[in-house]
Amino acid sequence: MAQTCPHCGATQSLADDPFCGDCRQPLDEPPIRATSHPLLKDPIRELEEGARFKKSVGTLAFVVGGLVTLATYVLASQCGGIYVIATGPLIFGVFQFFRGVEMDRQARQLRAEAAKDQTPR
Repeated sequence: MAQTCPHCGATQSLADDPFCGDCRQPLDEPPIRATSHPLLKDPIRELEEGARFKKSVGTLAFVVGGLVTLATYVLASQCGGIYVIATGPLIFGVFQFFRGVEMDRQARQLRAEAAKDQTPR
């Protein structure tokens, strides 16, 4: 009777060796899953965290660009002179925010696919 490795799925003949001949993992231990070990990260959660960070940075850049534009406009209208339209932070902020929104969409899609795969049939 042969034994199947829980890590790589290779078929092992009954021998005195407690380790898989292919992947060298112990045959008597279940494989470590990403959610069962604190040092291994969940890729979907990392995607969600990255999306949250990008949306925060984008919002902050847009607000800073808007405040610089507004402040220089107010000063220019009261005292005369020129004002600055901070297009760099405004464009960067919008771009980063929508990249975060897209990453959120991808994370939701991956989470839905993972939930669908785990439903009993």
